[in-house]
Amino acid sequence: MSWYYKVNNDDSARFTLGKLGKNNIVCIGINPSTATPDKLDPTIRKVEKITALNDFDGWVMINVYPQRATNPNDLDSESNFKLHQENLLAIKALADTASIGKIWACWGNLIQIRPFLYNCLNDIVNVLQNEDKWVSLNGLTKMQNPKHPLYLPYNSVFEEFNINEYINLNGERNPY
Repeated sequence: MSWYYKVNNDDSARFTLGKLGKNNIVCIGINPSTATPDKLDPTIRKVEKITALNDFDGWVMINVYPQRATNPNDLDSESNFKLHQENLLAIKALADTASIGKIWACWGNLIQIRPFLYNCLNDIVNVLQNEDKWVSLNGLTKMQNPKHPLYLPYNSVFEEFNINEYINLNGERNPY
């Protein structure tokens, strides 16, 4: 299985990272760190293991915002429109290429560090247009966000996640 990997010209943004199979899950985090196909980080290794244990033979990590930052506080203070559009195009290409079985919401509470991230997520939801395929693991955080995979047990089981309800609730809390 070959890597499904897309970055920008200077590697300051990563749009996709994963391996496609017949039964794929798309995982949505907040932003990419340093992971590459040759050097997976702890989050990507955890995603790979959890998806395999849940009978997915393919997975692709995408992000609400594609800017690479090992510390999410280093993310742009305002959305870079061009970068966001590139991200949406990469996600559209993925949706057109892969058979997507499920969409895993796994961004954790970090979505709250920048108000523009909710707008970015809403645009991604509109591109993917599969509201019945959304899942999360082990419920929500105390702040009502889907949990980040790094701290979840390997034997976690996916459960339905109502992305439209989530967007509606957070749109009301974060007007802009």
